[in-house]
Amino acid sequence: MASFSNKVQTYPYYIKYVKDLATAKNTLSEAITIDSNHEDTVHRREAILRYKTAISQFQSCQRISLAGRIPQAEKETYESTKAAVERYIKNTSERVRYLVSKITPPPIKPIAASTTSSNKSGLLKGVEPKYGEMLLDTVLENTNTKFDDVNGNECAKRALEEAVIFPFLNPTIFTGLRNPTSGLLLFGPPGNGKTMLAKAVATESKCTFFNISAADLTDKFFGVSEKLIASLFTIARNAQPSIIFIDEIDSILTERSNSDSDVGRRIKTQFLIQLDGCATQSTDRILVMGATNRPFDLDEGVLRRFPKRIFIDLPDENARMQCIRKVLEKHNTPSSLTASDLKGIARATTNYTNADLTSLCAEASMVPLRSITRDKITKISPKQIRPLNINDFSEALKAIRPSNNSENLQKLLEFARKSGQISENSLSARS
Repeated sequence: MASFSNKVQTYPYYIKYVKDLATAKNTLSEAITIDSNHEDTVHRREAILRYKTAISQFQSCQRISLAGRIPQAEKETYESTKAAVERYIKNTSERVRYLVSKITPPPIKPIAASTTSSNKSGLLKGVEPKYGEMLLDTVLENTNTKFDDVNGNECAKRALEEAVIFPFLNPTIFTGLRNPTSGLLLFGPPGNGKTMLAKAVATESKCTFFNISAADLTDKFFGVSEKLIASLFTIARNAQPSIIFIDEIDSILTERSNSDSDVGRRIKTQFLIQLDGCATQSTDRILVMGATNRPFDLDEGVLRRFPKRIFIDLPDENARMQCIRKVLEKHNTPSSLTASDLKGIARATTNYTNADLTSLCAEASMVPLRSITRDKITKISPKQIRPLNINDFSEALKAIRPSNNSENLQKLLEFARKSGQISENSLSARS
């Protein structure tokens, strides 16, 4: 134990590198699991998002300066790891491009593909073309997502209506003390629809929606990340009313520390500068929305600029029932489940996220196939597979368990009570 303590004190940068690398590998592993087990569009989008997050995390590892900061015994391992990280980034980027090409029709239409040259020129006014073109693919004309598509979190929806949608629909009455916020943070356990809520806000408020990941804003070349961030805010101003949504915002705006790389510090500084300036005029209608599973890791300066912080909770019993019903309907999966059956499943899935419930339905759909032999599986049609029943879900519950970490959930609740907005009827707070 004393030896480990001494190592931490002597090589803090290397310890951070090892921890960050493990996090990146874990994210990549999660993406590969989703990618390998599913071929539907919903899961492919989820895999793409996690792949992009992994790329950003690997690039953050590359930016940690370790010259003279590595234990002698670890130098050879570090050199081989550097090469492996390069391969991870290259192979993962190729996989993302492949998956994107396979999503047809595209879930949302990039504005760059449909706008005229004059419209593009207007969006890119004051922006260096090479950076602007890179960012136009993140601009989404219409997300087609509405609040009704998101299960549960009714209090969060009402808060978003009041804070975002109403001011965008009628800005004339939202002035002075009612002046809308320019920064809003959605936080809570993963897999509960934070991204869908952000898209629904854009649809309901008729805003141009920028869907940004950390990978879109980070680049290993000097000065490029800062220019991308500045270009993003300029395009958003040209396209207003607009919403900039940054998923996994904690991956680029964590609390500042001595172990930060120069690039990381510059990215945070540039982002804060742009956030301060995105509503310099009373007529500006730009909102920056961030989503995170770890709000307590964000830099204090970042939190100050997101004064509205809304907790996106685990689904309650009624929301879980709705989620299961919608998943089965969406995938045209026949079932003999009664209302009583659905209620029983909902009661048995306390602390399950929406993503967990989707996985549960997928697992249940496999149970009827397990009694079919390999010879027969090639000869039957989908219509010959029996409808799902309550016993299939009982079997699925043995395999699919809640994915959220109780320790992390407790930290989220503490943050929500201290620094955020949480429903009095919060499921997590009651359990």
